[in-house]
Amino acid sequence: MPWYEPGDVILPYSNGEKVRRNPLKTYESDKEPPRFSFTKGVKPGLFNIADAEKPVAFLVEGETDTMRLWQELNNEGSANPAGVIGLSGINTWTKDLADQLAAVASVFVVLDNDDYMIQPQIDEAWREIRADLGSKAKRLRLPDGVKDICEFFDVYDLETLRLIAKKAGSGKSRYTPLDLRQEPPPPNWLVEDLVSMGDVTLTVGPPGVGKSWLTQGIAVAVAQGWSTILSAEVGHHGRVLYVDQENPLDVVLHRLKQLGLDDEGYSNLRYLWNCGVRLDRDPVKFMDEAIDFEPTLIVLDSLTRLHTQDENNAGAMAALINDSIQPLARTTGAAVMLIHHDNKAGQPRGSIDIMASVDAALQASTAGEANPGTFHLKQIKSRRRLNGSSLDITITDDELTDRVVLRADQPLNPPF
Repeated sequence: MPWYEPGDVILPYSNGEKVRRNPLKTYESDKEPPRFSFTKGVKPGLFNIADAEKPVAFLVEGETDTMRLWQELNNEGSANPAGVIGLSGINTWTKDLADQLAAVASVFVVLDNDDYMIQPQIDEAWREIRADLGSKAKRLRLPDGVKDICEFFDVYDLETLRLIAKKAGSGKSRYTPLDLRQEPPPPNWLVEDLVSMGDVTLTVGPPGVGKSWLTQGIAVAVAQGWSTILSAEVGHHGRVLYVDQENPLDVVLHRLKQLGLDDEGYSNLRYLWNCGVRLDRDPVKFMDEAIDFEPTLIVLDSLTRLHTQDENNAGAMAALINDSIQPLARTTGAAVMLIHHDNKAGQPRGSIDIMASVDAALQASTAGEANPGTFHLKQIKSRRRLNGSSLDITITDDELTDRVVLRADQPLNPPF
């Protein structure tokens, strides 16, 4: 007696037969045979292997999809140069199957679009197929919302599939590569040689050294439209979005007036004082705030107050800066100044990924008891300048303007 019966559907594979039992048959035993069965003791090979002699082939997941695509290709009434070969499932590919496709010059692999839980298995299957077939394997991705080939042809036609296959086989980048022939633009400084537009600049130092004086002074200069600060040119003026979850209210209000903020700058400075900004929990909320306000400068004071993660956790800190803080600079184009505290060794507190993830870093330190009101600022990281340049900043009263002024002994020059 054959292992299959009349009414069963026989699917020929390269190394055996897969049987779909007759769904209309009633079995006397309570225990029905499995719906699908393959030749005992054998793992399924390739379905419709006869098409492996053609120069181009589609490798499709599932027999139903294989037959549907084969039908679409062969319904045109002319000789079809492309073959259609089936893979029983995403977990059935083995290295030896690549030998059966040796005569095929190009293999377009069509795997199902499954939910996110299955997708990692699909991606892993593709990596195995690509490793075994080499560069002749091209992954053909179905449009979003289309699960498989059968669903594809419910919405699209064969010409659309050809266009997708042509794009997959073109060898062109899946992304938009940089045009390397263009002239490099000059650095776009907010404060010349110190803070650049579109960058995240970390300012690190001990409590009370003058970090907030520095960022508040720059904020006032940008909001008021001043031409220079710290003996350096202010390259852009406009709105400032300032998050302060560090300083007392009376200190903030008194200091901004001392620095020269007046009616001209009030509308340009949106000061968020202790507003509960948490960039690890709801980064989208603050991103929307920044996009709507269109700031030239964003100040975040301080890193410790903006999240609830472990600062010594490299992954958490890298994610916080790469996913929440850096996009503020890249998306809005604003300069982002991020204040952070240092450790006993004078280095940024917490994981080294904090330092690694920012574009530039400034280290503030005391200038010694002999120089009251003065702190030392050193550039310890920059993507645009040599590290090591420094200057001394003095916070002093200006009798002519009746303001507190940040004075630098010289512009921030290179160390050579």
